[in-house]
Amino acid sequence: SKMRILLVLPPNIGRYVVATIPHAGVAYLAAILEKGGHEVGLQDMRLYPNDKDLFEKIKQFNPDMIGMSTASFGYKKSYEIINKIKNRFSIPLAVGGSYTSVAFSKILEDTKADYAVYGEGEQSFLDLANKMALKDIKGLIWRNNGEITKNLPYPMRENLDELPYPKYEIFELDKMLEKRIPIVSSRGCPGRCTFCSIQLVFGRPFRTRSPENVVGEIKKWH
Repeated sequence: SKMRILLVLPPNIGRYVVATIPHAGVAYLAAILEKGGHEVGLQDMRLYPNDKDLFEKIKQFNPDMIGMSTASFGYKKSYEIINKIKNRFSIPLAVGGSYTSVAFSKILEDTKADYAVYGEGEQSFLDLANKMALKDIKGLIWRNNGEITKNLPYPMRENLDELPYPKYEIFELDKMLEKRIPIVSSRGCPGRCTFCSIQLVFGRPFRTRSPENVVGEIKKWH
């Protein structure tokens, strides 16, 4: 059954609190959810930082589920937004983004979020939207009768060419400061730098898209 999913990008993602370019992670998630037959909306709080705008969008879009991206930078602001949404609406809320792969269960301990998705989260989020049994969704952290349960991780996706192109169309591209889009040609990293979260989010091994697949995406936008 089709779900309406509103993705929320908090105002503090990236180095500056402005919308420089669209967010690749959110665009990939939107593409995968749409390919799975769901309807996706976006509230980019880098453009509309007001709570009022956010609540208005939630009322108007009337989602069955809300997905929110987080980063370690400014995570407290994200926590505030999560709790404000949960205090006003009884809509299930799932948190994803790089911060969940660093903080794990702590997010559910510290906020009213219903779910957290860690690692390469697209498939976990799609399973959640497809109403799979929570205990069977890999990469999911959930509330299990008062206990916070962390399921096993999803195995890393081997073939990145299977992914649909990220749906940058859901962003208001004309309002971005820079007229460019990020093209992500690989995931994972062979290194293990202690200061970097790539290892936690995309893990090992290093995986690449084929040259043809990347050029196809460049052509689409050019």
